[in-house]
Amino acid sequence: MTNDLPKDPVALSESEKDTNSQVDLTIVIPCLNEVENIIGTLDNVYLTLKEHSISYEIIVVDDISDDETFAVASGWAQQHTGLVPVKVITRSLHRR
Repeated sequence: MTNDLPKDPVALSESEKDTNSQVDLTIVIPCLNEVENIIGTLDNVYLTLKEHSISYEIIVVDDISDDETFAVASGWAQQHTGLVPVKVITRSLHRR
């Protein structure tokens, strides 16, 4: 399956372009104050996807949580380096 939509060259680095072109599935997990749930969610997604023979990535988007969601998700990602392609990002405080 090919994706005919153009990718924004400014939004992706060269290494991300190469990685994204090989990904069959991207799971985006939006979070706002989910420190109590994020580990279980990431574990469940990882355990489910590793049973399938598709390439995937997980992107956690923290919506400027007041709790430690970003730190906990980042720690999970670091512990799973090499096992799970996961990115943890936070939304900017600057809104348009």
